[in-house]
Order: sequence, then C-alpha cells, then structure tokens
Amino acid sequence: MNETIGRLLAAGNVAEVFEWGCRVVKLYRSPARKPTAFREAAIHAAVEAMALPVPAVWGVLEVGGRWAIVFDRVKERSFAERMRADPSLIPECLLALARLHARIHGQTARQLGSLKSRLATNIAGTELLDHSVALQTCRTVTVSVTAISTRSTSWAKTRSRW
Repeated sequence: MNETIGRLLAAGNVAEVFEWGCRVVKLYRSPARKPTAFREAAIHAAVEAMALPVPAVWGVLEVGGRWAIVFDRVKERSFAERMRADPSLIPECLLALARLHARIHGQTARQLGSLKSRLATNIAGTELLDHSVALQTCRTVTVSVTAISTRSTSWAKTRSRW
C-alpha cells in the first residue's frame, strides 16, 4: 500500500478518517491503539462475512507511528445527508434504518466471542470487585442493554409506519 494520506474526511475523539487513494484510512490519534485497530478490523471482517453492508477492510498498518485501518470508500451519501437534503425522504430512510437494525440483531458473530465474558473479565480485573460481583454487574449491564435495544427497535417499528 503505497498510498499517501489525502484530505481529512471526518474526525472524532479517537481517530481521523482521510482519503487514501480510492479508499479511506482511519488513523487512530494515539500510537497505543494497535490492539484497538486490529480488534475493529476483525469486527468489520466478521460483519462483512455476514453479508451486512459495511465497507471492506483492506488492512491494518502503521502510518507515521500511528495505527490505521484501510477501508473501501463508501460512495453513497449517508442517511443523515439524504434526510437533511430532502425531508420527504425521512420516512423511507427511517424504515431502511429500522430494517437494517433488525437485520444486524438477527445475526450472531460467533467468531468475536462473548461480550458478556469479556465484560466480566474486564470488571473482575479491576481488583475492586470479586468475581461474583463482576458477573452480577455483567448480568445487570446485559439486561439494561437488551431493554434499550428492545425499546429502540419498538420505536423504530412505530416510527416506520408514517
């Protein structure tokens, strides 16, 4: 990959996204983000393997002492851009987003391992809680996230009937 970093396309707290030839590169701000870059690339590859609409991952590399992920560049406008440009598209876009949300939640990414186990390990590793408290905390977090997801999905179904 002999591309050079091009124009800044987006920026967040953790990373910036730049043009990278015909692709884009997500460049993490902190040099210590190597594990984060590889984990995100693995997640995207798993989602891509489920035939969900995500940009293809082309690699993880180091650029000037910072870690980066190279992705396909999405050429279409985002849902937000389309809805801002033409408010009459809002119902259609929300319905498409609700369908995508349901499709995502209908998939299982077995190759990524259990989020509940990872949370339990991270919480238990704090040395502030014993293992049983960590597991109970994870159960509580899982129930809360499920409730939020269920409410969000219900809201999306209600709103998509416009």
